[in-house]
Amino acid sequence: MTSRLLSWTSVAVILISTNACNAKEPAQPGGQAVPKVAVKSVPNSKSPRITSKVDVSTVSQMSEKEAREVAFAANRILRHVALAREDIESKKHDKAAHEVDQATRLVQIIDDVLPHYKLKTNIKSSKHSYQAEEVVTPRYITLFQELDQVDLVTPIARAKKEVAANFASKSGGQARQAKSVVPIVSADDLDYTTIRFDFLLAKKMLKIANADLKSGQHSEHLKADTALRTLQAGGVLFEYDEVNQPLKQVADNLKLAEDELQRGRHVEANDALKVAADELKRYEKSVGENRAKEVKLLHGEITKLTATLEKGKPTDAEAKQHAASIAKFWNRVTKWFKKK
Repeated sequence: MTSRLLSWTSVAVILISTNACNAKEPAQPGGQAVPKVAVKSVPNSKSPRITSKVDVSTVSQMSEKEAREVAFAANRILRHVALAREDIESKKHDKAAHEVDQATRLVQIIDDVLPHYKLKTNIKSSKHSYQAEEVVTPRYITLFQELDQVDLVTPIARAKKEVAANFASKSGGQARQAKSVVPIVSADDLDYTTIRFDFLLAKKMLKIANADLKSGQHSEHLKADTALRTLQAGGVLFEYDEVNQPLKQVADNLKLAEDELQRGRHVEANDALKVAADELKRYEKSVGENRAKEVKLLHGEITKLTATLEKGKPTDAEAKQHAASIAKFWNRVTKWFKKK
């Protein structure tokens, strides 16, 4: 198998081993134990009693240029999903259905060009054999950061936050939720971050959303919104370099705070800023003296802004000014990332 093939799909070979174990026999009615039966151990044989083999052959491939086009199309799927959720919230269900249709059309286009591989599986024992053939496609699509990523940051962050809040409320953690770190990504130019899109989940969730929006029932279309949120929160996977994890949380929450302010939600923005400040203190402990001075300076500026927001809701002009300041904070933070 070539390295190109391994980059798109992987085959797991499961090795099955059998072990003999002694079990305590249950007592029969009346208190008498079941008679024990002596079992002779099977001596080790020279050949294994079960074997498996998987052959993989390429049916169709995809060029690097096509891979980038597919990544861009996947980004657009997420963009239409975000717009559909906004339309559902605004009760513009016809527009939401149109956005889901657009996303579905992109899924069909991607399906036409994804690479396909044929798997031939053989599993044999001394008495029986199993054979199967199937054609598979990669489940995940790697997204390129420079292609439309900024459009995706805020909707995905919000969806992940919603899922985390729902989980916390169901487990009795409402009080802890406000202070928890939101698992989001917001840096659009960090080349060490890998973003993967779950294409199979996208097909499934869009199908559910499409059916609900076109059901003809006059409802809130909560089923469609839940499916789309699941796609946003669970269909985008982020892989990080652990060294920069605290700094990523700083950048993520700064971007979230900026967005919350633009939406007129100063309390939520302040919560995100506080998380950013806490993570900045963690980062400060892992850097040298010169960088630590810069980090302390930024920490002081963020703390000052949180104190301002705690005084009350800002005017539109003030909120715009604060959002601009946070955007500058974010730009400073992203320059500190260590590249691979």
